Amino acid sequence: MDPKMIIVSAPSGAVGGLNLKKQYPDALSVFIAPPSLEVLEQRLSSRQTEDSAMLQKRVAKAQQELEFAPQFDAIVVNDELQEAKQEIISLVD
Repeated sequence: MDPKMIIVSAPSGAVGGLNLKKQYPDALSVFIAPPSLEVLEQRLSSRQTEDSAMLQKRVAKAQQELEFAPQFDAIVVNDELQEAKQEIISLVD
């Protein structure tokens, strides 16, 4: 059987990703992390798509999800987009 590649962005966040890993133990799980919570907040704020309360909720959720990062097979820090992209490609090649 040929291996298949499925890329999933778990809508329930890190916990959803870990649940998928339990169902598919041979799958490679990759946690994509911001360089820091401060950078994440700046990025979200610059989009101007959310009010301050929603922005703070998203940053708080990201902080909670970061606690699960060590349980993934790999962690990619999305600091420079092209570098993060290349790192992900090298993980799946």
